[in-house]
Amino acid sequence: MNGISQKSALIQAVLLLLFLLNLIMFLLGVSHSTMAYQNNLELDSLAMFFNRSIDGIWGDYSMILQQHGWESFWFFAPFKFVFQQVVILILWQLFGCFKQNEIFTHNTVRKFKILGVILLSWVCFLVLYPLVISLALSALPNHERVLIVFSISEDEFFLLLIGILIYIVANIFQEALDLKLEQDLVI
Repeated sequence: MNGISQKSALIQAVLLLLFLLNLIMFLLGVSHSTMAYQNNLELDSLAMFFNRSIDGIWGDYSMILQQHGWESFWFFAPFKFVFQQVVILILWQLFGCFKQNEIFTHNTVRKFKILGVILLSWVCFLVLYPLVISLALSALPNHERVLIVFSISEDEFFLLLIGILIYIVANIFQEALDLKLEQDLVI
């Protein structure tokens, strides 16, 4: 194994560990959230730890949902969990290609493009989902109108920039691969 293969194998091991830790944290959050909801308990410090990712505009909606008797964990956590697991899986596959010395191939370029599209999709989801939730809550009978807020946080803006950058770099790699293929065909 050369240096890239060894480092890629190590990164894959770390990604697998992150995948498993994220899964365990999500399952603990599900367990605790379900127990708290069934027993009509207020969110304690442990629940706040499991709901650690609910901040910013999502945190505001989380509080509104809880005021209306909804368990906010189920509105937010599963989506973030799936997104994180998909990103980890794609990175694991990408470093698997690197481990096999497939550095600049159409397969790795495709994985970079997928990663960029997923990041861009996640930003769209982060911005639009609270709007959908607020509209849905406002439409429910016997519920007061919920303030509809459209905002983008620094984290979402950063993810947007990273997603665009990854997608652009993937397209540049694609063009370079196509150019190399054309030059290889010329005698």
